Amino acid sequence: MLIAIQNMTAAEALANLTPYDNTNSNSTSHLFLDIDDGFALKGIFFDDTELNDKKIVSISSGGVNKKTYKATISQAAGAAPVAIVLENTLSADIVWTRTGNGAYNGTLVGEFTANKTFVMLNDVFGGNNTSDSQRFDTDVINVETFTGGLGTDTLLSENAIEVTVYE
Repeated sequence: MLIAIQNMTAAEALANLTPYDNTNSNSTSHLFLDIDDGFALKGIFFDDTELNDKKIVSISSGGVNKKTYKATISQAAGAAPVAIVLENTLSADIVWTRTGNGAYNGTLVGEFTANKTFVMLNDVFGGNNTSDSQRFDTDVINVETFTGGLGTDTLLSENAIEVTVYE
């Protein structure tokens, strides 16, 4: 069962629930609220067997919990990459360093959780040029650029990079 209630506070929405009798006692009913009272509530989930008592089982924000870093990244010969951050919900900005020809680290201590970190860099431009990006450990992500398989500087030029850490 789906009930949509608009223009009510959370308390008003709960007070106006009508009992729901479901023959399948293992299912879950959902109440979605569109509330504009400063309370960022997207959905309340009720156990059908307890809906008559309006008992809340759980509250959901309606989406996946994640932190995201989006930037464009450029690098000049011998220098560390420079990122222009477009969006960042990580705990702080990623610090970029150059570790060798075409090799760069993005560091943010304790941020990049194993099996929950997604790193994506759009490819570098040019016939024989390639790039690679991945989580290295909890503190570091790697970005590498190559020409013909050899680490090469100056290939990053406003390349889009996205790092997403799922909770």
